[in-house]
Amino acid sequence: MNWKDVAPIIGAIAPMAGKIIGGLIPFPFASVIGEQFGNIVARQFGVPATPQAVNEAIAVAGEETARAKIGAAVEQARIEIAGFVDLEKAYWHAVEVGLTQTGLTMREEIRLENRHWFFTGWRPFAGWVFNITALCYGLMLIGVTAIAALHSPDPLKALADAWPLFLSFFGPLGVVIGVVVKGRSDEKIKSMETGKPVNPVKSAVTRK
Repeated sequence: MNWKDVAPIIGAIAPMAGKIIGGLIPFPFASVIGEQFGNIVARQFGVPATPQAVNEAIAVAGEETARAKIGAAVEQARIEIAGFVDLEKAYWHAVEVGLTQTGLTMREEIRLENRHWFFTGWRPFAGWVFNITALCYGLMLIGVTAIAALHSPDPLKALADAWPLFLSFFGPLGVVIGVVVKGRSDEKIKSMETGKPVNPVKSAVTRK
C-alpha cells in the first residue's frame, strides 16, 4: 500500500488533502511533498508514518475526528514543508480551470439545444398539422353521421352502426394524445432535474 492508495480515503473527507498526499496535482516534486505530508498526517493520528497505519487510523477515528486531524496536518504542513503552499495554489487553480471548462461545456450544450427554429420547430409544426387534420376529420365524421341519422328511418340504428368508424378514429387519436402528454410530462420532469429549459426555442426567443 502506498500514499496514492490512501488518497481516495482522505479525499472523501478533505479533497485537497487527498490530492496532495497522493501526489496527484501536476506540480514539481508533488509526490515528494505528498509523502512528507503523509508523514505529518500520521503524526497527527499518532501512528507510524505508513499508508496502512494512516488508513486504519482514519477508519477507527470516524469522519469528524479524521477531518479535524487532517485539517491540523494541513496547517502544520504549510509551516514545515517547502512548496506546500504553492501546491495548494496549484490545486485551487486546477479546480478553477475545471469549473470554467464545465461552464463553457454547459453553455455550448445550451447553444446547441437553442438552434434555429428550422431544426427545433419540426415537432411543434408536425403536432399542429396533425391536430388540425384530426379536428377537421373528426368534425366531418360527426357531421356525416348526424346527416345519416337524420335521414335514416331508424336513427338509433344508424348511430349504432357508426360506432366502429368512430372507434377506429378516436381510439388511435386518444392513444397518440396520451403518448404525447406522457412524453411532455417526462420532459418537464427532466427539465426540473437538470435545470435546463423545457422549451429551448421559447427560451432562446425570450433571451433575445
